[in-house]
Formats: sequence, structure tokens, C-alpha cells
Amino acid sequence: MILRRISLKNIKSYYGEHSLEFPRPTYGSIIHLLGARNGSGKTTLFDAINACLFASESNPILRANDLSRGLEGYETEMAVELEFEHEHELYQLRRSWMINPRRPDSSANSVVLHSLLHNLNTRATDKNNDSISEFIDTLMPQSISRFFLFDGEQIQEYTDAAADSVRDALERLLGLSIYLQLQKDLGGRVETDFRKDRDAHDVQGALSEKIQTRDSVQAKLDANRRNRRQANKSATEVKRELERLGRQDSQISLVFDEDLQARRRELVSRRDSLQGDVEDKKSQLKGMISRELVVAMFYPQLQQAAEALSESAGPFELEELIGFLWDHREDIAPTLEEETPESLENTLMSATGANLQSAFYASMSEGIRTLNDLVENSRNRLLELPRQLDGLMADLAVISHELEALPSPESIDTDVAALHQEMEKARSSQARLESSLSNMANEERDLNENLRRLENEISTLSSEDRQFRRLDAQLNLCRKIQDVLEQFITDYRRTRIRELRDVFNRKFRDLTNSPETLGVVDIDEDTFDINIITRTETGLAASEQSAGQKEVMAFALIASIVELSNKQLPIIIDTPLARLDTVHKDNILTKFFPYVGHQVFVLSTDTEIGFTQHQQISPYIASEHHLVRDAETGQTSIKEGYLVQ
Repeated sequence: MILRRISLKNIKSYYGEHSLEFPRPTYGSIIHLLGARNGSGKTTLFDAINACLFASESNPILRANDLSRGLEGYETEMAVELEFEHEHELYQLRRSWMINPRRPDSSANSVVLHSLLHNLNTRATDKNNDSISEFIDTLMPQSISRFFLFDGEQIQEYTDAAADSVRDALERLLGLSIYLQLQKDLGGRVETDFRKDRDAHDVQGALSEKIQTRDSVQAKLDANRRNRRQANKSATEVKRELERLGRQDSQISLVFDEDLQARRRELVSRRDSLQGDVEDKKSQLKGMISRELVVAMFYPQLQQAAEALSESAGPFELEELIGFLWDHREDIAPTLEEETPESLENTLMSATGANLQSAFYASMSEGIRTLNDLVENSRNRLLELPRQLDGLMADLAVISHELEALPSPESIDTDVAALHQEMEKARSSQARLESSLSNMANEERDLNENLRRLENEISTLSSEDRQFRRLDAQLNLCRKIQDVLEQFITDYRRTRIRELRDVFNRKFRDLTNSPETLGVVDIDEDTFDINIITRTETGLAASEQSAGQKEVMAFALIASIVELSNKQLPIIIDTPLARLDTVHKDNILTKFFPYVGHQVFVLSTDTEIGFTQHQQISPYIASEHHLVRDAETGQTSIKEGYLVQ
């Protein structure tokens, strides 16, 4: 930041508008000397610069009684304008104070502050007080302004209060404040917010309770399902038993059913009738065999029969021959027409020979002739009779099977009363099981619904629990960062204080009038207390030094802070040398002002910087002005050149 112009309007003795313009610093020419005798407006100019930089609505700095009304007293506005360069941009900062007609007193509320920041390079204008203050704070924070805008008459207080009000400024300038603020935020607001957010998601107790409840409901549901399976099995068994008892009861009922018994009687009658018909057919068939059937049905097999009889070598009766033929009737009958009685007789005679008894032979011959007469008349009847007999036998089998399927009173060996009692007991058991199954189904539905609700709640709580663990991890990380930051701040503070101590000792030795008696200057790493350790190794606090020595220490402190802070800001000093002896003045003039910064404004009296002192610093002077106050009007005007030449 490089100041190019200062303008004042109607502030105390500066009635009307007044401007001071400053050339850009060149190598070695950095001092802007503003001289004035006491009461000519040096301090007013100093205060106006401070007010232009740091005035706010809550603290306008200038009050109504600072307004210069002139001879007529009609003015209602006072203003300060600073024109400065920053990062190759040219800015105008203007603050104006309007008198509040409703409060024409000297209080802060008697003026209304108007602020304006104008970027001349971009022609942009900002009237927002907050943004203007924020911009100025990035250039020169008010907490460190005392090291760049200071009153020489109060400079010794810098060493007296280094451990208190100056400490924050020192920490900011040394680069500690940002870490201290980070530490404060982490240990305060950030940690509190993390803890608050984490505790808001602390659902571990509720989650454990829900999980226990869920597990209990699941256990009940599993038990319910096991009981339902067992009840279903029991219900199935009871159902089967009831069906068995029902069938038994139905059979008993059928036994005593009138229609069924009438059907039984009808079937028995039909069965008996069929059995009579079967016996009759058998008798007819047997009679036919003894007479007609032998020849009628078995012509083709008589030859085989004769051969078989001859081989057996024994006498046979006619009945034996008939029995043999009957057993082979199905094979013999189809070939009945292929043989004649004559051929059959010849065959039998040649086959049997002497083995046949004469009676058998005579009977056979007679039989053949008799049968021969019967063949044409009885063939169809002989073939039909077996078929009729088979039909009767089939009908008899159907009726017998149906009769066997019908229960009879004689087959009942069950106590009907006991059966009905057992059936009632089974029905009662079935009703209880059905009721129990219904209750179990309802209970299972409720348990499933409860389980789904609990699972949803657990899912929500689990999400909250994950959020809690994440926030808890962040909180722990925040604490670890604090620990690391604490150690870093301790180490960094120690390093920066040591740097400050080294620079301070060098600057103080340059500025003091008795470096040969000085030991070292020590700065406490925690409190910033300044002590001088003499060559006798005795400690002497800064507050115990003489006023002049305190002032030199303050100049050394300021020079050290400016060097270590790397802040390129103008330094404005009001009444810089009032309490110093000649040697210290020379040191400040030649070793402080030319080197303390890149732009130095010195507001002094001719007793502080007289002809000799002016000659000492003349190589470093960039501009000179002096303030002249009219004794009659009390108004200040600004002239070129210094008080003394």
C-alpha cells in the first residue's frame, strides 16, 4: 500500500478542502516530512488518516465537535479521502461525516457516516461499509495498525503493554494469529459443532434396543411358525381320523339302510336263481357228454386218443375215454367235420388192436353208429350250451362281487355310541386347532408387520449410527489436529519469537546510546514480556527502564516487527522524538526512519527535527510540507517545504 494523496475537508482547523500529494517512493527516498509547530494540526491530520481507514457506523471516530464550521459556521459535512496504490491498482477511499440535525451534540450518534471506495483503474465503486472494511482489513488490520500509525509521545507504552494489548498485534504480524484463530475455532466452534452434530446422531442406545426388540420379535415369529407347522400336522392327523371315522360311520349307516337291504335281498335272490340255472346247464352238458358230445365234438382227436390208450397197455372203460375227450374239448371241436365215423372206426381198430376189450370195442362201434345219427341234429345245440353256461357264470360273478361290497349287519363289530363320542372329540380337537391356527396366522401377520417396521427403524438408525461414527471420527480428527496445531504453534511461536529476539537485539543495539553496557534483550516466548539481560546477568524488565530507553526499545520493537511481518504499509509517526536525547535522536533519524519501511511519514515539530536533524535525513526525503495555522482565524493551511531549511 502506497499513499499518494491525503485530502481533508472541514475537520477541526482544516476548514474547507486541503490536500497533500506524495510522489511514488524511489530508491532511498522514502521519508515524507510534515512539520508543524504545536497546535498547527499534526495530530488532527494523524487522527483523520486513522479515521479514514477504520471508521465504522458503530465507531465513526470523528464526532460532531470535530467539524470545522469556519467563520460563518454553516458547514454540515466533514470528510477525509485517501488515494493509494495497492498491487498496481489505484484506489480512492473517502469517508464523510454528516451532522445529524436531530442530535447536534458531540456524541457518536450526532453524525452519519458515508463511505466510498473507488477503484480508479476499473472505475468500480463500492458503498457497502462491510465490504469496504473487509478490504481495508486485508491491507492493514486495525489490530496491527499501532505498529504503522503511532504517536511518538505514547510509543513507550508498546514495551509496557507488550504482554497484553500489543500481544495480539505481534502475533498477527508474526503470522501466529491465523494459527491461533484456527486453534480457537477448532477447539471452540468447530469442535462444538462436530460434537453437537455427532450427539444429534447418537442413536447407539436406541439402535441396540431396536435390535434387541427385533431379535425378540424374530424369535417369537420363528416359534410361531414352528407351532403352526406342528398345529397343521396335528390338524391333518385329526382330519384324517375324522375321515376314517366318517367312513366307518357311513358304513354303519349303510348297513341299516332299508334301500340297501332291499338291494341285498334282490341280489341274493338273483344269485340263487343264477346258481340254479348254472347247475341245470351243467347237468345238461354232462348228459350230452355221455351221449352226444363225444363224437359230435371230438372226431379229430379219436385217433390220438386211440394211440394214447394203446401205449398205456391197459383196459379202459368208456367213462375214461369220455373224460379224456372232455379235457380236450376246445381243441377237438373245430375239426369235427373233417372225419367220418368209418374212418374213425378204422383208426381206432388199427391203433388199439388187442389192447381194447371186446366190450369196449362193441360199445365204441355202437356208440359211433349212434353218434353218427345224432351229429346233424345236435351240433348247434352242443356248441351253444357252453356259451350259455359261460354267460351264466359271468353274471353270477358280478352279482357275487356286488354282494361282497355291500355291508351286512353281521359284519358290524363297532360300538356306535363310542364311535360317535370319538368323532365328537375329534371335531372338538379340530375346532381348537383351527382356532389356534387362525390366532397363529393373525399373530404371524402382526409379528411380520412389527418386524418390517423394526427393520425400517433399524435401517434408519443404522444410517444415523454410521453418520454418528463418521462425525465421531471427524471429531477425533479435529482433536488430533488441535494437538498437532498446538505443537506447531508452540514450535512456530518459539521460532518466530527467536527471530524477533535476534532482530530486536540488532535493532536495539543500533538505536541505543550505550550498546557497550547492554547485554541482550530477551522476549518471553509465551507472554512477550521484554527483559534486558545485563552483562552482570541480571534481568531488568522493560517497564523498569527509563522513559528514553523505553522509547528506543519501542522503536526497535516496531522496526523488528515491520521487518519480520513483510507488510508493505506506510508508516505514519506523530511527534517521534520528543523524549529522546541527542544521541538517540541521531540514531532514530539515521538508522530508523530511512530503513523502517518503504514509505515513512514523519509529523514533527522544529524542536524534534531542526536544521541539523533535517540535514541528517535530507538524502532520504521524498517530499516536505509544513502546516501553518492562522492565529486570527484558527485555520490550518498546507505549504510546500519544511519548517527549517
